Amino acid sequence: MALFVRPLNFSVVSGDATAAGPVSNANIDAAGLVWRTTGANNTVILDLGTAAKYDTIALIGVENAGTTARIQTGTTTATSTYDTANFSITDPVPEGFTRKIIKRLDTVRTQRYVKITLGGTNAITVQRIVIGKALPLTDLAGVDLDAEQSFIDQSTQYAGNGWESYDELPVLMQWKVSVSFIGDVVWRNDWTPFYTAVGKKRAFLFVPDSDDVSSWQAEAIFGRIKNEANTKIQAYDARRSELVIRALAP
Repeated sequence: MALFVRPLNFSVVSGDATAAGPVSNANIDAAGLVWRTTGANNTVILDLGTAAKYDTIALIGVENAGTTARIQTGTTTATSTYDTANFSITDPVPEGFTRKIIKRLDTVRTQRYVKITLGGTNAITVQRIVIGKALPLTDLAGVDLDAEQSFIDQSTQYAGNGWESYDELPVLMQWKVSVSFIGDVVWRNDWTPFYTAVGKKRAFLFVPDSDDVSSWQAEAIFGRIKNEANTKIQAYDARRSELVIRALAP
């Protein structure tokens, strides 16, 4: 099953951070703006502002994290309603990538406050915090088998007779995917609001295979839609949606 998760907005109640890397940076879709801790306390409490629904929490672009993480939610800043307890984040990260910590919650939560704790005392860096509800997919409505994974080199090339050189820039992962057999009710209630909200300007979490945890570090991305996302009517009560998603950072 694939995950498409649009981040909810949040404000920061508390969290250890440097002056140049406030926690609020992790609420912005810009790879260069990050949350940096001092290493004294890798914990943050976030306020969603309302009892919004969410079932997925992820930290994107994580550097120097420890080996465990913990997520708690609550109706107050005490965050005592739901607790994942410590879970391992020791899965290997491919060379050149930053870590993605992705946690599927046991049930859909509606508590206003979320507390995230990363184990260890080293200073960490986090590009983006994602708290949101994944689009509903059934066994029939998953990423189709013809999905394409690409690697887009942003480097600028200069060339002449017998020579070439480059201004080197990061290589970004890109996915071209389609999702078939989306029912009409789900399309109207979930996919249409999703596309309207993200357009091309808002980034979201895409996980091609949420069941294969070992694939997440090399395949999951946080990025924007790069094409004109479209949907075709396949049959009665069945739609096929096509989109291209490019990561904001490696």
